[in-house]
Amino acid sequence: MVSFLFYRAMASSSSPLLLLFVYLLLPTATSLSFSFPYFNSTTGQFIAFQNDTFLNGAISLTKNAYNTDIGSSVGRAYYNEPIPLHDAATGELADFTTNFSFIIDAFNKTNYGDGLAFFLSPFPSVVPPDSAGGSIGLVERNNSLNESANQIVAIEFDTFQNYWDPSADHIGIDVNSMKSVATVMWNSSIKDGRTANAWISYNATTKNLSVFLTYDKNPIFAGNSSLHHIVNLSQILPEEIAVGFSAATGLYSETHSILSWEFSSTPLRTRKKNRVGLIVGLTVSTGLILAAASFLCYFLWRKKKTANLKGEEHYADDIDDGEFEKGRGPKKFPFGDLAAATKNFADELKLGEGGFGSVYRGFLAEPKIEVAIKRVSKESQQGKKEYISEVKIISRLRHRNLVQLVGWCHERKELLLVYEFMPNGSLDSYLYGRDSNRYLSWPLR
Repeated sequence: MVSFLFYRAMASSSSPLLLLFVYLLLPTATSLSFSFPYFNSTTGQFIAFQNDTFLNGAISLTKNAYNTDIGSSVGRAYYNEPIPLHDAATGELADFTTNFSFIIDAFNKTNYGDGLAFFLSPFPSVVPPDSAGGSIGLVERNNSLNESANQIVAIEFDTFQNYWDPSADHIGIDVNSMKSVATVMWNSSIKDGRTANAWISYNATTKNLSVFLTYDKNPIFAGNSSLHHIVNLSQILPEEIAVGFSAATGLYSETHSILSWEFSSTPLRTRKKNRVGLIVGLTVSTGLILAAASFLCYFLWRKKKTANLKGEEHYADDIDDGEFEKGRGPKKFPFGDLAAATKNFADELKLGEGGFGSVYRGFLAEPKIEVAIKRVSKESQQGKKEYISEVKIISRLRHRNLVQLVGWCHERKELLLVYEFMPNGSLDSYLYGRDSNRYLSWPLR
């Protein structure tokens, strides 16, 4: 029974489970792209703002109020969904390209700082404490040059010369440190307020990270670069990353505005995160559910069977033999004697059948008499009550025309009543049998 239930459960659930496992094991294309030609309350919903960043017709990364202190301001803005970068299991790495336009403007054209950067970091983005000034909101000041303490890749547009910088205005590629691994001089737009357009690309095959910057009003990107560096991003960053912008001011200040932003990555043929764990979890969970279901079915089946057995065992337990055995009335017969008398209740000896059971003709070896034995049906709801009534009440009645109860038996889950045999049949067959003209005379009555 249990094995049958388990087989049925497995048969009914194996098909969808198999399909699910196949789906989970198949590689899927995971890529992401978006385009924000401008920023407003609608497009701003897709951007997470941190610290001093706010939306003002553009993404303002740092404070920009003329009548307030805007020094030592830090802000970040990043896309609020994780970006798939690589698959640690297969070693596959995605290409990506991003293009954005920005303006860095200074109130004081002589003293300004510190710059903005496009960054890649673990998702979600976390702004380090004490990261204003030369850290550009990317790393903590005390760990500016500590590569082991940081996990970030950034392209900085630096406007202030710190002791680790080659010059005041420069573009640099930073890998876990504010000391750039590659730099190029930059004639910034701070003094004339021009709009800069930048393209940053990564080739997963060559591991080349490149930067292109232009001030053309109608810029065209042809794949050329102003700066590049070979770096394996999969050895530095996690599988899913945050991409966005960071900026900061220090003793001197300036404003940092992102006007537009586009990003796209190539499809990454990777298995979904935690698929192996999910498959194992589903397999174990399904097995436990099926086992629990099988156990429950078995438990209910055993409970029902036990209840039936107990019901049968107690079918005649509460009948007191002492109440039946009074005087010279009906006697108790062993079940074996009654079974022998009816040839084990053979069908050819059956005289009739009613709602309470069947009646068999039999011959008792002791005393040597012919009898009619009623076998009370186990399915009868009133059978036990009728049995007790027959023995207690009818056995006490005495009339020469009343069928006498000879004996009784309640053994082996059976209720049996033994009557004297009537060779002429019953009263109703006498009155309404084949010869319907019969009637009872007063003396016979």
